[in-house]
Amino acid sequence: MAKTFLCRVSALDHHPEMVKHAIKRFQQANLSIDLYEHSIEELPFDDNSFDLIIAESTTAITDIQKSLSEFYRVLKLKGTLLSIDMTAETSLDSASKKEIMNFYHLRELLKCNPNG
Repeated sequence: MAKTFLCRVSALDHHPEMVKHAIKRFQQANLSIDLYEHSIEELPFDDNSFDLIIAESTTAITDIQKSLSEFYRVLKLKGTLLSIDMTAETSLDSASKKEIMNFYHLRELLKCNPNG
């Protein structure tokens, strides 16, 4: 986004290893991106700071209500949230659901509703 749209970008990840890899990628691409090692459940940004938030493979592994509240807090009035997360497309039996939730440390398993 920083390269394509020439906009200011902030990136955030809670895992130190992912932050380390991101720093390396940003440096190799010669990109000036503000990078934070922090949780999306308590964003380190002021209210009404962002026009756009893209949350990829993050929201589902947090306390979703806390994360959504933080997204809402830091988005500008006409801001946009694009959340791309894992969902279950079909009904799962209890054992499969429990296995997936335990493996990914999920509090809940989001269901896909293709019909809106």
